[in-house]
Formats: sequence, C-alpha cells, structure tokens
Amino acid sequence: MSNDIPTARQCLAFRSLPTVALASLGLVMSAGVLAAQTVSQDYARYASMLSQERSDQAHREQQSLGDESSRNARSAPSSSSSRSSSYGSLGSSSRASTDGRSEIVGLLGNTLNNMVDRHNAAEAARNQRDDAAKARFEEQTRANQKASDDFIEAWEKAHPLIQRNLEKASQGDLTAMADAGIQYAHGIGVPRNKERGLDLLSNAASHGNMDAAGVLAYAYQDGDTGFVAMDKVKSREWTMVGVKLGEADAMRHACMQSMDGTGTKRDYVEAERLCNLGIAKGDGNSANTLGYMYSAKLPGLPPDRAKSETYLLKAIELGEKAAMEILANVYNGADGLPPDYEKRVALLQPWAENGDPVAEVEVGIAYYLGKGVAKNDSLAVSWLRRSVTAGSARGRYELASLVEEGEGTPKDPAEALTLKRRAAVEGWPPALFEMGILTINGNGVQQDQIEGERLLRIAAERGESHAPCELGRMYARGIGGVEKDVDEARRWFRMGTARGNTKCTDEMRKLP
Repeated sequence: MSNDIPTARQCLAFRSLPTVALASLGLVMSAGVLAAQTVSQDYARYASMLSQERSDQAHREQQSLGDESSRNARSAPSSSSSRSSSYGSLGSSSRASTDGRSEIVGLLGNTLNNMVDRHNAAEAARNQRDDAAKARFEEQTRANQKASDDFIEAWEKAHPLIQRNLEKASQGDLTAMADAGIQYAHGIGVPRNKERGLDLLSNAASHGNMDAAGVLAYAYQDGDTGFVAMDKVKSREWTMVGVKLGEADAMRHACMQSMDGTGTKRDYVEAERLCNLGIAKGDGNSANTLGYMYSAKLPGLPPDRAKSETYLLKAIELGEKAAMEILANVYNGADGLPPDYEKRVALLQPWAENGDPVAEVEVGIAYYLGKGVAKNDSLAVSWLRRSVTAGSARGRYELASLVEEGEGTPKDPAEALTLKRRAAVEGWPPALFEMGILTINGNGVQQDQIEGERLLRIAAERGESHAPCELGRMYARGIGGVEKDVDEARRWFRMGTARGNTKCTDEMRKLP
C-alpha cells in the first residue's frame, strides 16, 4: 500500500465499506438441498415398493406350495403319464407366475439402482456447488477484510492531516476551507454536517477557490445524496463563478449549459462565447463542443459546415482525437448537408498512414465503396487487414464481408466466420447481432438458441438497431428458444423505434 497520506477527497472513497452478500450462497445451497431431498424421497419410495413386492412374492410362493400339496393329497392320478402331465402343467404355470413376479422385482430393482445413481449424482453436484459457493464466500470475505484493513490504515494516516486541515481552514486558508467543506459534507473525520460543509465550500468558492466552485457546480447538477438536492439553476450559478475564476472546465461546462438550456435559457451565441474562452485556454474539448454544435442540427440552429469544420480542425490541432471522427462524419453528410467524400479521405488518409485503426477502417471502406477515391477492392482489403493487426473489432467485421464474398481477396468462408466471431467477442455490435442470428439458426455454427438470444441482447444493449426488432419478433411469436411474451416484445420494439428502425414500429402495431 502507498505511504502517501490521503487527502480529504481520497478519503471520500472510503466512506462506505463493502459488505458481504450471502443471499446467492444461500440460494445455491437451498437449491442443492431441495434436489437432494427430492432424490432421497424418490429413493425411499421405490425402496419401500421393492421391499413390499419381495414380501408379497414370498407370501404368494408359500401359498402356492400349500395349495399344491392339498391338491395332490385329494386326487391320486391313475397313471404315471397323467401324473407327469399334471405335474408338468403345474410346473409351467408356477414358472410363468414366478417369471412374471421376477420381472416386476427386476424392474423395481433397476428403478432403485437408477434412483441410487441419481441420488449420488445429485449429491456430488450439490457438494461441488457448495464447495464453489464456499470458495467464493471465503474469497469475498478476504477481499472485504483487506478493504477494511486498508481503510483503517488510510484513516490512521489521514486523521492527523484532517485535523490540521480543519485548523488551517479556521485560519482562512481557501484550499483547506474547500477540503474541510468536503469533510463536513460527507462526514470524513468529523461528524457529518451538510450546512457547515456548504458554508465552507461557498466561502472558499466566493473568495476565489476554483475547486470549491467546481465541487458545488457538479453537486447541484445531479444532486449529492445527503448533501444538496439537484438544482440546475444553482449549478449554473456556481459554474459561472468558475468561469470568472478562469477555469477552462467551467467554461466548457457553461458553454454546454447554454447550448442545451440547462439551468439557463438556450443561447447559442453565449455558448460560442463561453467555449471560445475555453479554446483560448488551450482546451480542445471546447473546440470539439462547438464543432458538434454547428453540425448536430440543434433546435433553432441550422448546420454550418464551415464553422463546424473550423472548430473541429482546431480541436484536432489541440490534440482532441475524437474531433477527427466527428469531422469525418460531417464530411459524410451527418449534418444533413451534401457529403464531401474527397475531403473525408484527405482528412483520414494521414491518420491511417500513421497507424490509427479507426482511420484505417474508414479508408478501407472508402476504397471498397469508391467514395472519394477510385474503387479498389485489393486496397480496401489491405487497409482493413492493417486495422485488424492494430486490433480493430470493426475492421475484423468489415473485412469478414469481403473475405466471405471473395472481393479483393480469395473467398474463404471459414476465415470470414472466424473474423466475425472474434469481432463479436471484442464487442462490436453488428458482429454480435450477426453471430446471434447464426447461432439461433445453426447456420455454419452449432445451434444454441439460448446463446444466440444472449448475443442479440448484448448487441441491443450496445446500441445496435436491428437486434431489438429481432428480439421483439422472437418474443411476439414465441420462437428462437423464448416463450411468447407480448410485453417483452413491445419493450424491444420500442427500443428499436427509438433508434430510428421503422420496421420495429410496424411490428409493434401488429401486437395486441
């Protein structure tokens, strides 16, 4: 463990210790006990039946022998042949009866043996589950104990510092005052007192402490349980205090508030002014925000390709890589204006040549589609393979399509499937969706409807637009390994509709 003494903010992370959840362990053990009890009850029932049948068989045999002696005493046969015939008939009948009873006993014996095997298998499985649950419980207990020990150690080191911090705060030290405000707000080293915490933070921010202003702005933005309730207007007020103190983060935050109308009126001119203050401070994210603002078709603000391009190029210059992807989408027509494919390739090519996997994929697709460059399938494959070497899941998926059809490379369905499967494992949503469909139907892979449905769910949760519709259809009709559930179907169709998939809307109209 580090020997550094934690600050008040670091101690804030220790204010709630982890607890041990025993419910899952109890459920596992209860399920094992229930299964064992069921097998044991069956075992006892069949054992009782077997014992009773054996007793009944012995009684029947004894009774049969008694009846035979009585018949022999009452009737004396006239010849040895008739006597032999009579005995043969009796013996045959007796054997048939005995064979029938033996068959019953044998069947019950086999059933009993099966029950014993089931009992032993269930007991072994229960023991295995119990051992695994016990191991998890012990591991969690050790982790909790270590967390507790670490907290106590950190607290022992931090406690003297916290006391000194309170003394310095009482003497007017603004940094100490801000830290002390956090201490009182969350009960770190002192009894929790949200009023005292708010007073200390407010005083520190009002007298020029940017950290205190930021803490208050973010606390009011979403609410801080036990400290302050959500208040967008107060969040805006403290954000503007940070702007006056020259904090670049506050400038960008205030810019977005004006852009969205959060805690203040929507004002794009004011948003641009505030973000430009951040740009002057060297904040690339502020430039990125303005580039997005002029390309996103916001209410009352028509797209402006020239301004968007200017700000996004500035963001790239300031080291904000995300601006490259936004600008590439702008050149692709994401702002609703005509695409400019040549500019798009000119933007992406240097990034691709420098080994950026996102740019490599985009350049590969540009060569495949012939947008901004002459169509060249071989170059498309080459760029996509470079992106795969760099670890791009999307590159794997796009390359799989070309390999599957033999475009720009020899046709190889096996490699295509491997690429798709790997892309799915790495979490690329379209690959998850396609592998889910293949797995449900057993096309080229082992059929497993449960696993296929799981893959579709992950794809949907990661934003894929077709997966919700497919899941909705499955639940609406009770196919693909799921039971019919109209409410669940409607939930998935709504998700797909929210993502702009009109097929989901049409399917949802068909539901009861």
